[in-house]
Amino acid sequence: MAQLGYTWYPKDWFTSTTRKRLKRFPLVRYAMRELYDLMYMEGAPIEMNKEYLFDDLDIELSDTEYEKLLEYISINDEGKWWINSIKRRISKAEAARENGKKGGRPKTQKPSKKTEEENPKNPPLEIERERESKREIEIETKNEKGVFVISDFEKGLRDYFSQTTEVLQMRLSSYLRNLKNNGKFDEFKKQTIAYVNYKKIKEEKIHGWLSYQAEWENTDWIDKLSKISKEKKIPKNYQEHQQIDVDRKYSTIPKI
Repeated sequence: MAQLGYTWYPKDWFTSTTRKRLKRFPLVRYAMRELYDLMYMEGAPIEMNKEYLFDDLDIELSDTEYEKLLEYISINDEGKWWINSIKRRISKAEAARENGKKGGRPKTQKPSKKTEEENPKNPPLEIERERESKREIEIETKNEKGVFVISDFEKGLRDYFSQTTEVLQMRLSSYLRNLKNNGKFDEFKKQTIAYVNYKKIKEEKIHGWLSYQAEWENTDWIDKLSKISKEKKIPKNYQEHQQIDVDRKYSTIPKI
């Protein structure tokens, strides 16, 4: 549904958690406002990345600013950008339009009383975004009782790469699911364990999570760990003992 008009509530934006968290990132706030308008205009996910932000919107972000922006963006399997609250609002608008063609809202569908109290026609963007994030964060595998659980390996990744917010954790989980679907998860896990051990031995600064996603397939961390072990005269079974220790404590990567 191209060029959808939408109501903008300045008070909701100025009092939103998103804006408060971006207080130190004025360019990111500006980029968010531009993306809101562009996504509503297209009515669909948009092709976007750091270079396109500069080429199309004349917004040049530092690496830190770009990573901060991505905390609020969902990227689909085609690599296109989407904001969950906008997706939901557009879906509601499309449903309302289809119901209008059929003579109005079906009798079985009743608007939420809570939503009506908050805003009868257009719930605040921030409220919708927080609800969407909470629903989508419940992922990964189920235990024997059918309850969703997060693996210890994933918990270790969250801690190690400081993925602490719900949005960041949701994106990390999605990345791991894609690895599993593409048959790359086991290799990723082995390389990651070697990476953590290598960085610990060398006492080097670790990558950011986004940088590590791009790096892990381009570098054989298992081989690098093996070479550094020989240089430092570390026992050949060092990595094996590290893996046993990892499995015993976390069944995941070692924490720093």
